[in-house]
Amino acid sequence: MSIIDVRESAAAFLKYHTSQTHQDLEQIVLPRLMALRTMDDYIVLLKNFYGYFKPVEEQVERHIDTSILPDIHQRRKADSIQHDLTFSKAHIVHLPLATNLPVIENTYQAFGALYVLEGSTQGGRGITKMLLKNEHLQLEENQVHFFNGYGAETGHMWTRFLKALNQHGNNQSALEAMTTTANETFTLFQQWLQTKQ
Repeated sequence: MSIIDVRESAAAFLKYHTSQTHQDLEQIVLPRLMALRTMDDYIVLLKNFYGYFKPVEEQVERHIDTSILPDIHQRRKADSIQHDLTFSKAHIVHLPLATNLPVIENTYQAFGALYVLEGSTQGGRGITKMLLKNEHLQLEENQVHFFNGYGAETGHMWTRFLKALNQHGNNQSALEAMTTTANETFTLFQQWLQTKQ
């Protein structure tokens, strides 16, 4: 890993040093989104996302509370997925959860994992439009909360997150911990989805 340039933000550093694992994950996720043909397909995809996001979020919240990120509880992606599953009339009792998870033992590692989860909102508006236009699914807006991120507030929420990320990722050891965990989060999510084909 390269030495941090003090003029470079933690966000820019993470974006550069996770670009490969991010792309690897997208190569799994995007084709699955394009291939959705039935409501059952959509429900399975949501359950797969929930199975990874839920346990990772629980680990993150052990190390990031409202004193560090005041709106942390608004950022629970698993809650949005559960909302979409409920409105899609899915059976949501005893959903399988991933057990092969990134190591999150401190605030820096938690920020690395959260960078991945929060980053999932960035392409969400385009994905939401694609899903709503999918004639096979005939989805309503109440069924795409997760992919829609924070709606019109998505940009503001991302900016607030990056501000907190940059404040905490202000030294080499913090950045290394964040980057290692972010890459691990991307990779283990990819592996989880590959077991769910």
